Amino acid sequence: MEYEKAVKRPFTDLNKFLIGVLLLIVPFLNLITGLFVRGYSLECAKSSMKKKFGLPEWRLDNFVKGLIGVVIMIIYLLPVIILGLIFIGGLILSIFSINEPEELVNLLVGIDLTVLISVLLLFLFVLYIIPMAMMSYVEKWRFRDAFSCRKVFRKSFNLEYLKVVLFLLFYGILIGIGSFVVSLIPFVGIFVAMAISGFILGVTSNTLFGEVYRKVK
Repeated sequence: MEYEKAVKRPFTDLNKFLIGVLLLIVPFLNLITGLFVRGYSLECAKSSMKKKFGLPEWRLDNFVKGLIGVVIMIIYLLPVIILGLIFIGGLILSIFSINEPEELVNLLVGIDLTVLISVLLLFLFVLYIIPMAMMSYVEKWRFRDAFSCRKVFRKSFNLEYLKVVLFLLFYGILIGIGSFVVSLIPFVGIFVAMAISGFILGVTSNTLFGEVYRKVK
């Protein structure tokens, strides 16, 4: 795995780096412009599958690819969202039906932790496999390939992918700390720091995901 190249990749072209940061920098507007960045990071995954580690060109179809990526993620998260809403909705209804403070205490004590833990574990499981589902889509840019469960599971449950995930967790923490420090610099601020860290993490993580997807048979 080319960890060093993946970490250096966001900084290999200043102009492309600045475009990515600018697209992420404006709050609320970046919900739309960020789709370009998401699609661009998927292009980085595609090129790393071909062992190319330079930053690709920015293109208009980055927006469409980013949008499709979001749709794939939402579909995978739907079971978690539905179960979470059922659990939280039932809890809220129970709270509104309470008349005495003691009933609230009894309700909180009686919460079924098994259900809560199950929803949390399902959420973590889905988060774990989503990157490989995304790579399955990126491989041929076919939406349906993201839901090829056998391939997605095969690519997800192996030591090489697990090492990439653990590396990115550690790297994400470091970038988060760095982002906080940068946000304290005068005339920089939290939004600039978040835009910089968002672009860096998007490019680096998808570069590694693309590489490990190609490597794992």
